[in-house]
Amino acid sequence: MSTKPSTKIDNEIIWRMIKSIHSKPGLREWVTLESQALKPIFTDTNLTGQKTYLIHLLLVVPNKFQDKTGFMPPWGYICWHWPSMRLMAVINVSELWNKDNSPHLSQHTVTPFLVILK
Repeated sequence: MSTKPSTKIDNEIIWRMIKSIHSKPGLREWVTLESQALKPIFTDTNLTGQKTYLIHLLLVVPNKFQDKTGFMPPWGYICWHWPSMRLMAVINVSELWNKDNSPHLSQHTVTPFLVILK
């Protein structure tokens, strides 16, 4: 029997981690109560020969317009490392959008605010 931690992505653990954005110290002070997470994106980082991933999450705020529910442009970005579940980045991306909600990425440099929780 192997004692290595599993690198298989467990959906239940991932969704618990994502739901924790409103309760985990370090995130709950930053994430607004009305914020909702979009579907996460997984990237394979396999840099050390071990199967590892980065889990990317965009945060949005619901917006009701003419009796239709939608979302404002993403305002926040959170990134975790898998399988350590270490928080890698917390970035306010709200300035990456014009007032008309179109992206203008070339006009800004994004400097990540890195947080490492043990």
